Amino acid sequence: MARGGALLYGPGAALVALALLLPHPGADDRALGLTAAAAGAVALGLWRWGERLPRPAYPALTALGTALITVAVHFGGTEGSAFAYLYVWAALYAFYYFYAGQIVLQLAVITAAYGSLGSTAPAMPLGGLMVLGTVAIGGMLMRGAVDGLRVRERSFRYLFETNPQPMWVYAVDDEHFLAANDAAVVQYGYLREELAHMRLSDIAPARRLLTGAASAMGTPAGGLREVHRLKDGRSIETQVYLDRVRFEKRPAILALCINVTEQTALERELRHRAFHDPLTKLANRALLRDRLAHAIARRRREPGPLGVVVIDLDNFKAVNDTLGHGVGDELLIGVADRLGGLVRPGDTVAHIGGDEFAMLLDSAGTEELNGVAERILDSFRMPFTAGGSEIFVSASVGGAVSSVGRSVDELLRDADLAMYSAKAAGRNRYEVYAPARHGGQLRRLERATDLRRAVENDEFFLEFQPVISLSTGGVASVEALVRWRHPRLGVISPTEFIPLAEETGLMVSIGSWVLRAACEQMRRWEATLPAGMRFPMAVNVSPQQLRESRFVDEVDDVLQSTRLEPSRLTLEVTESAMVHDLVTVRERLDRLRGSGVRVALDDFGSGYSSLGYLRGLPLDLVKIDRVFVGDLDLDPETPSLIASIVRLLQALDLDIVAEGVETSAQLEQVRALGVDWVQGFLLSPPADADTFEARLRGEVWRPRPAGV
Repeated sequence: MARGGALLYGPGAALVALALLLPHPGADDRALGLTAAAAGAVALGLWRWGERLPRPAYPALTALGTALITVAVHFGGTEGSAFAYLYVWAALYAFYYFYAGQIVLQLAVITAAYGSLGSTAPAMPLGGLMVLGTVAIGGMLMRGAVDGLRVRERSFRYLFETNPQPMWVYAVDDEHFLAANDAAVVQYGYLREELAHMRLSDIAPARRLLTGAASAMGTPAGGLREVHRLKDGRSIETQVYLDRVRFEKRPAILALCINVTEQTALERELRHRAFHDPLTKLANRALLRDRLAHAIARRRREPGPLGVVVIDLDNFKAVNDTLGHGVGDELLIGVADRLGGLVRPGDTVAHIGGDEFAMLLDSAGTEELNGVAERILDSFRMPFTAGGSEIFVSASVGGAVSSVGRSVDELLRDADLAMYSAKAAGRNRYEVYAPARHGGQLRRLERATDLRRAVENDEFFLEFQPVISLSTGGVASVEALVRWRHPRLGVISPTEFIPLAEETGLMVSIGSWVLRAACEQMRRWEATLPAGMRFPMAVNVSPQQLRESRFVDEVDDVLQSTRLEPSRLTLEVTESAMVHDLVTVRERLDRLRGSGVRVALDDFGSGYSSLGYLRGLPLDLVKIDRVFVGDLDLDPETPSLIASIVRLLQALDLDIVAEGVETSAQLEQVRALGVDWVQGFLLSPPADADTFEARLRGEVWRPRPAGV
């Protein structure tokens, strides 16, 4: 309101100043000039600073304006009177916000000024019309202003009373409550009569925002978080929004208070879950890493030792498999409780996944680390209670002490290496990391990390080696062999990364990739090679793959998506796959053969070499291991042994392949023993798809000279 008054009062004063500068016959030019200067100064001041003037200044401005108008009318003659009227009309816009008495006073003074002009005054009808018109306009403006104020007040009252969230109005000076809506009465439990005698501090004793100038600026976009006290003694979390208002002619604060107690509890729970293990309630890996990072940063400022311990339960999988996962979870909770009692208050115990725990020991060197590790092993000599039974379990413990420049990942990795070394040395023991002793394990761990990235970055490729029929000289089948092209080390031998993949559990995903890639390549060859070249593609299957419950379905999905005939696929399994669960393996191989897929037993003779179980297995083909073929030139008893194996396999109506044929003498001996299908470097080394296809287009595969 002050803004509107200032902006309209200023132009009115400027209008008077301009009127007085015009020529006025018979007027006192010096008096008019001084009056014009005063009116101009008032106009400039109101235009520039009118918004900032306090409300009491406006009555003083009214008196000043009245004086200016009187001077203009008295000394300006008829022209001054006319422009004075225009000024009154403009000034009404400013004054209707305040007191009607001011307007009446000013009109009375102007009327008196007319009378003082005597014969120079305008005719009374004109003056009367001017006065009546001014009063009429002022009345209309006053009526509209009052009506507008009433509408705005009713709207505010309605929104205030009906708002579903608690709202307060309290005084700025003494923080007494001036008003409260129904929602506030209901939620806080106080009657309005009680609130009338209460202060803000009775509700929000820990108010963090000043109620003076700071409140006038409002609250941040997200509001303020405060704890409010209810009448029954309970406390609630609130989100508070404040605004500066005038209430009953005094400065006040309007507050909107939203109950966010449940939301705050949920936020706390989410933060806790983000950094704690839900089963054991211990810190999780993320919180351990965060605290370890802060501890390392402190050590840069304040040098001192820092220890990390990693604990892995021995044979925990057997507990889950035999007693169930529920009992396993109870055991993990018991281990967490026991480990928590072995550290100081400033240390951290974390459950970092599965059956693995870790400790962050602040200010602990090698001696303290050894002491903690011994206490851990001693505590595990007592049984744990889980599932209503006593369970004995041991642990392998590894530790590492920080040195200058070590990162979080390096320190955890060193402790892991020491733990794996303790496990490999017989379990139920501990080791502290030493670079000279654990260097080989570090390289193996780095290679395992690279292998995991290789799965994600598609660093594998296939090479192909044929199985040749000695009777026809043609290709009987082709075996897909996976290779790893390391981005830094080049091509890595399968003998190096396959065992690592089986150990780390990556063989399942690698095997799935090989299966699909081999079937897709076979479909491409069927589309490009002559119709007479039809042979199956052999793919190796790891024991881990065969134990997967969805393995048979996965094979069906690949065959359907690549549109490859099942008879074009041969799956090669090893003897070790049969040992763990022969019943399950037989059932899955039966399903595969029932769909048309061929099944081969690979590397026969390298494992258990039990001829008896061959009768009960759903097999189409057996591949005699390269160890037997390599001994043909060295051991005189090997030929007769292979001859016996061949006769048994032929009696079972199984196809036979001799692997690892690398010399012409071996080839002739295998042929003499009645083996028609052979595979080895002598006939064709593994080759990429393009090279292999070029060889396929030759009519006959001939033995390669030695060393070529």
